[in-house]
Amino acid sequence: MNSFLQAHGCRLVALFAFLTAGLSAQVTFTVHTTARYSIYGYTAGQNVTFSFVLSDELPNQAPSSFIAWQNFWAESNAAQSPLWATVSGTGLTGNFLAASASNGSPSSITMIKSESERDDLHFLATNPDLVGSMGLSLPDGTPLRSITASFENVTDFTYPGVFTNPADYFAAYVGTYTPEAPYSMLVVVPVGTLDGGGTPLFTVDEVVISMGGPSIPEPTTFALLFGCSALLGAVVIRRRRTA
Repeated sequence: MNSFLQAHGCRLVALFAFLTAGLSAQVTFTVHTTARYSIYGYTAGQNVTFSFVLSDELPNQAPSSFIAWQNFWAESNAAQSPLWATVSGTGLTGNFLAASASNGSPSSITMIKSESERDDLHFLATNPDLVGSMGLSLPDGTPLRSITASFENVTDFTYPGVFTNPADYFAAYVGTYTPEAPYSMLVVVPVGTLDGGGTPLFTVDEVVISMGGPSIPEPTTFALLFGCSALLGAVVIRRRRTA
């Protein structure tokens, strides 16, 4: 065992570094909001936080477009690479599922657009099927079909006019932002409700852009990290004893 640890210690260090780097490569949008109404298990005035984690790699896929006044990243159907790695929020239960339909309807969209010298940020995470769930349920158990968020006048975004991986793009905007009220809001759409028919339940107070994936790693990744940590610890202890 000791010879194995000594021989493979460097490889374990490399693997551990690779796994932790993978976790930190993703961009997370943490959205702090205030509930406007008492509905779906939320209470008016309640502070509610949502988290949107971008996939760390996204190809330039239709209908994405990049022009002088707009960056538009999109995922159109289940056959494409998912835009969101995960979506979560205060009181939400279940696990986020990528689009399950291949009918061409939008499933996940992130868009930055500049109109009249205003830099806005828009999110959409949805199941394109009217009766399809996105895998999450609201606090009262109502299955959730879509979450839409709009942030007005966030910051001075750039518009390169060419595709840029969203994780790389937003890494330049890590920080905390206070969008303009009262037009910055988050809308939840229950299963069976058309897009646009949801409730603008939350007023957005603050948006935090940070590097890093979900606060809890996926089970497989967590197991690998735990195993590597244990073996690396054994290597360190062994070296100290033999020093």
